[in-house]
Amino acid sequence: MSEDLIFITAYTPTQEQLDRLDLCVDQLSNIPGFNLAIISHTPIPISIQKKCQHYIYDYNNDLSDDPELRHPEHHQSNCLFGQNHKLTTKILKKTPFYGFAIYRMFSQISHLAKSLGYKRIYHVEYDYLISTSEIFLNHKKFLETWDSIFYFLPHNNNMILGGLKSFVVDKLPPLFCDFNRDEMLSKIKSENLLPLELFTEKIFHESGKSLKIHFDIVKDKIKMKKFQSQELNWCPYYNRVNNKIGFCYINLFGENHHIKIIVNNSQEFQKTIPAHDNYYFELLQKDEIFNLQVFRGDIEIFNNQLTPEYKNYLYQNSYVESE
Repeated sequence: MSEDLIFITAYTPTQEQLDRLDLCVDQLSNIPGFNLAIISHTPIPISIQKKCQHYIYDYNNDLSDDPELRHPEHHQSNCLFGQNHKLTTKILKKTPFYGFAIYRMFSQISHLAKSLGYKRIYHVEYDYLISTSEIFLNHKKFLETWDSIFYFLPHNNNMILGGLKSFVVDKLPPLFCDFNRDEMLSKIKSENLLPLELFTEKIFHESGKSLKIHFDIVKDKIKMKKFQSQELNWCPYYNRVNNKIGFCYINLFGENHHIKIIVNNSQEFQKTIPAHDNYYFELLQKDEIFNLQVFRGDIEIFNNQLTPEYKNYLYQNSYVESE
């Protein structure tokens, strides 16, 4: 029996995401000496299950809307303001904190690996397409010396890559292999371990020897994908420089997006934003704006009353300021 298990974590509520999982499985299902598992928070068709040795469905997609679990993201724009300004926001992503859901998966796959005698496990997110088995063969060799393997992103403060990592099974830290929501929450908050990758890096650093590899070594062999259905690319903001309310749209996708904004049910702002570009809509002074509707094409993506409380929320959690 194989001692090496590649496991894919998945959440595929749309056909686009399910198709991506299928491609991911096709690339990983025939690596000599490695078995394959899928663990998912959505049911997976039997046609995909049959390509793997193991399949786990976890009904509990444990998400949290706790605002303290949202970490700020930073984006810079020089073109709109005429000088160096930075957007800091905790609300750019609509998706709730998914760390508990992911760690439920890690715990279940760890128990499966231990009970079936696997020595090494290799984690891949379903939206990653990996073009070569060489990555896993190298990881297997590295795990003779190291307890865990990560890639780091030098352009992102050396943050580890979340969707590709490898471990020695009998060296897994307790918080990885035995899910404990309360203990995980306490550690994240008390040690400010957000985003989730900081928590993962910390528990492995504390428990054993971790090897961190420069992502540029493998970036040409990995294709990652963002899904339009995830809506990760816009947010309102408070401009602390001029006290205006604005709206940021980041076009992550491969086609132009036409954005129309209606302020106070009357005044319109429109812009076609090219693929892979972004735009900051500077709207009205904070005391002049009371309602905001935003459309991408014909689809309404935002509609909110801008109460004083909500404006203060933006001031604290989604704002532009000078550097």
